[in-house]
Amino acid sequence: MNKDSLGIIVLLFIIGGILFCTHQRDKDFIENLSYTKGKITDYYNVGGKKYIQYTFHVKGKKYIGESRVSVFKCSDGTEGCVGKVFKILYSSKSPDNNDIFLDQYQKYKFIRTRLY
Repeated sequence: MNKDSLGIIVLLFIIGGILFCTHQRDKDFIENLSYTKGKITDYYNVGGKKYIQYTFHVKGKKYIGESRVSVFKCSDGTEGCVGKVFKILYSSKSPDNNDIFLDQYQKYKFIRTRLY
């Protein structure tokens, strides 16, 4: 076996591992889906891309999530709806595995396709 073949095999194992972990995370999210309310706390740029940061509580513990969005304002003019409350979906087994549902502003959110 030459170096190129070995490199390709290692790369395939790495990609397979990433896909497996992503699938397990998505499966956990769906099988243990729960929800609560959370508040958008920040709207910021990273490398020319917009993000919102939100916080929510599960069993008395505070969690912080973030989601990539395009430029948007709430109907009252608040950029990124900072300070507004929205539904947070999360895994009851692992609340760090979460997502925000932006109601009528969902069209401004970049949706990550889950593998299920």
